[in-house]
Amino acid sequence: MGKTDIRNEIKDLFEKTISSFTIADVTSVIIKREKDLSGSFQDFARLDSKISWKGVHNINKIDARGVFIGDYAIKDRPIFRPIQYVESHFLDHDFDMLTRVIVQRSSLHVETSLKRYCGRGLS
Repeated sequence: MGKTDIRNEIKDLFEKTISSFTIADVTSVIIKREKDLSGSFQDFARLDSKISWKGVHNINKIDARGVFIGDYAIKDRPIFRPIQYVESHFLDHDFDMLTRVIVQRSSLHVETSLKRYCGRGLS
């Protein structure tokens, strides 16, 4: 499989769960990333913004000192911190080596969100 080849099971799952953009949109961001990191991140953030609520596109804010900080309550750190790491991994030069970590951190975000929604473990 090439860099942008995606198994059919993943394509099917993606299409069933994300209706606001396509797997082709994601693939174009990955391809663009090799030539234009900044532009591909902007495209990534644009796609991310189509998924409601907090994400890479709006997870950080600049504080009074001019430093980026998480735009969420401290009690929500277990939910949103993984997404902040996904952003930093996307911008890393070893992106190809970090894909497993990116999936793990994204999954951790989903898992902790579900735990909060279902009233388990996170208060």
